Amino acid sequence: MYFRYLIAKCRLREDALGLKSKIKIRKSEIGQSMAWAAVVMAFVVLPLLTLVVDGGRLYYVRLRLQTATDAACEDAAWSAADRRVFRDTGVTTFQYNWYPIAMAQNTFHQTLGEQAVTDFSAVVIIRPDYFNARMNCQAQASLPLLTAGGLLYSPATITTTSISKIRFTR
Repeated sequence: MYFRYLIAKCRLREDALGLKSKIKIRKSEIGQSMAWAAVVMAFVVLPLLTLVVDGGRLYYVRLRLQTATDAACEDAAWSAADRRVFRDTGVTTFQYNWYPIAMAQNTFHQTLGEQAVTDFSAVVIIRPDYFNARMNCQAQASLPLLTAGGLLYSPATITTTSISKIRFTR
C-alpha cells in the first residue's frame, strides 16, 4: 500500500515538472531487490564475516602462543643454568636435570590460561642445546575454524619457535 502511495507521489511530481517517467515498475517486480539482498548476504557477506572472525582468532592465538613459548623458553634457560659451575669456572652450562624443563612446561600452560575460552589445544617441546648453552623451544596449537562450522576444513595448526640463551655476567 505504501509503495503505491510513493509511485503516485512520484507521478504527481513528474506531472508538475512536465517530466515523463521512462521507467515503469510492474507489480510483478515489486520486492526483487529484497531477494537480491538476501542472496548477496547469504553467499557473499556471511562467508566473508566468518573468514574475518577466523583470521582474528588465528592472529590472537598466534600472539598468545608466541608469548607463552617465549616465557617457557626463558624460564627453562634460567632454571636449568648451572650457576655453581659458572661461579667456579666462568663457563655457562646446563644442569643435567629435567625438573627445570617440567617447570617451564608448567609456565607455558599457565601463560595460556584462556585455552578453554578460545577452544584450542597447545603443546610445547623444550630441547636443551648443551653445546651452545641455549634452550630451543617449539610450540604448536591446533585451532578449529568457524568457517562452515568447522566441518569442511581441518583445524588450523599454528607453530611458534623461541630460542633462549643463558646470560650470566661476572
